Amino acid sequence: MSNMKLSIKSNIHIKSFKSKITTTKRKEISPSFSYANLISNRSKFDDKEAYKISQIFSMLKSTKIIKLDLKNSKELTDKGLFWISESLRKLSSVHTLIINLAGCDRITNKGIDNLTKGAKRLRFLQKFHLNLQGCSQVDDDGLRHVRRDLQELAFLGDISMNLCGCYFISDEGIGIVTSFGRPFSMRSIHIEWSFLGNLTNNSTRKTTRGLKKFDFLENLSLRYHKCVGCETVDGNEGIKAFVQSFAKMNHLKRTNLDFEGCIRVGNSGVNCLCEALSRLSTLQIIQLSFASVYLITDEGLKAIHNFAKNPELKEISLNFSAIDEITDQGLINITDFLSHKSGLQKIGLNFSSCHQITDKGLIALAEALKKQTSLRSLTLAFESCWMVTDIGFGSINEALKDLKFLENVDFNYSRSEQLSNKFCESFTETLNNNLNETLKTIKLNLLHCTSICDKGLTSLSGGFKTCNSLQSIHLVFQGCSKITQISFTNLSESLKKSCHLENIDLDFSWCEDIRNEGLKSLSKSFERLHLLNKINLNLEGCSQITDSGLLNLKETLERKLLLKEANLLFTNSGITAQSFKDLIDCLKKMDSMQKLNFSCSFYDDE
Repeated sequence: MSNMKLSIKSNIHIKSFKSKITTTKRKEISPSFSYANLISNRSKFDDKEAYKISQIFSMLKSTKIIKLDLKNSKELTDKGLFWISESLRKLSSVHTLIINLAGCDRITNKGIDNLTKGAKRLRFLQKFHLNLQGCSQVDDDGLRHVRRDLQELAFLGDISMNLCGCYFISDEGIGIVTSFGRPFSMRSIHIEWSFLGNLTNNSTRKTTRGLKKFDFLENLSLRYHKCVGCETVDGNEGIKAFVQSFAKMNHLKRTNLDFEGCIRVGNSGVNCLCEALSRLSTLQIIQLSFASVYLITDEGLKAIHNFAKNPELKEISLNFSAIDEITDQGLINITDFLSHKSGLQKIGLNFSSCHQITDKGLIALAEALKKQTSLRSLTLAFESCWMVTDIGFGSINEALKDLKFLENVDFNYSRSEQLSNKFCESFTETLNNNLNETLKTIKLNLLHCTSICDKGLTSLSGGFKTCNSLQSIHLVFQGCSKITQISFTNLSESLKKSCHLENIDLDFSWCEDIRNEGLKSLSKSFERLHLLNKINLNLEGCSQITDSGLLNLKETLERKLLLKEANLLFTNSGITAQSFKDLIDCLKKMDSMQKLNFSCSFYDDE
């Protein structure tokens, strides 16, 4: 079957369908496949295609996992979901059903009714994920259909619903969606209802009443992004009501609460939430986002110290980006918690666009990080913190020297106007002397850090060369106009020394001096990396790259038998359509390839 790719014996991956499935082709489909993954052809997937998919699913008698990615299938209607539902009725062995209908704006409540009637026949279903983002015709009645049928499933323990942009969902719908499932079986709930404008104060009570019954819940993830008018997410009193749902959650291990853009939350709301979470002694992972909540000040960040009471806490992620009132003192308040809570394994802090933060705040953070001797993953975002210099960023690099078990580093310092080659040199020194045996992932986002030139990148390249355990590298130097062919070639030469690399992600878009020689050197490094299975390469705006450079890349990639994913972005000013088409056609023919994204403005893939 030309449009079907079988990656391993027990899996079936279906890209799209353009012709009828004949009896002969059906024989190629094994009934023993345990995993079915459909990625639709967005522009052509309609009810007829859904019928063909239902024919295939009806033959997969032993399938345990089904993933349907139907995102932006504009021609799909309720009738198509009926055919898919009919095929689900025959698959009693399925335990995981993941369906993405984001952007399918012709789907109505009737389609949801059709779908869930089939899902309820999956009597062993344990995980149900449904993405309805942008399905604006779905309202409270659609959610009633989901609850009615999911209540039938005794083993269902993991529910995820994305309702972003379903504008007609009301307080009643929020109450419905937070009460899905049976109290004793439910272990994980993930719900997104961002951008819902019809919510009122009553949604607070509805949410609390629904969640209260899940005594054995282990994972709770709720995203309230700009829910205009909802007291639960916009006001301190609403948060006080909401946290009552935590009262009986004595098994909760992970919580992810996103209040981004909820503009009426203030310091007292943050304090109330942190106090409630600190009383949950089983919590191991806390993720909180108050991005763009401009009423929060340094005083509100003192509440984070409450988490020092959580005995099991291993991971914490905090997002206070784009809040103008946060200064160095707010960051110092966070470090007070870090100083009193040792043993953390993962830390993530986002203070991007907090323009009052200076070197003083980062130096305090660095001192607190030195005490986290068990730390394995560190993520820091200080994008557009214009007052921070090499001194502040360098103090973080210095702190890394004390973290002997660190495996993953993710730094976003983009648009930092005062960051220069000195930062690169201090980071390299840390790599060479302390982290070269433990570090597995390096992510550096230095977008538009225009003071960095060849000297800085060449220094970093020398550090990467010594990292013996490096598996994944992500570098963003977009718009760093002082980066030239010389340092890009040095980077390419250093990468081939990292024999364990599996993932390479390089963004050097609009570094206009990069030429064919650099791409040829990078291609040669790919040849030496025998474990490489994922490549992201963004060279948009590098207009001096021509067909010759693409030919070198093509000749290398067609020999990479393990390559599973490729994302390639080029500009069209230096290369021809035929050259780019040859490169893409080469990648499409690879048996191992599972995901391919590409962009060049003249190339239209039919």
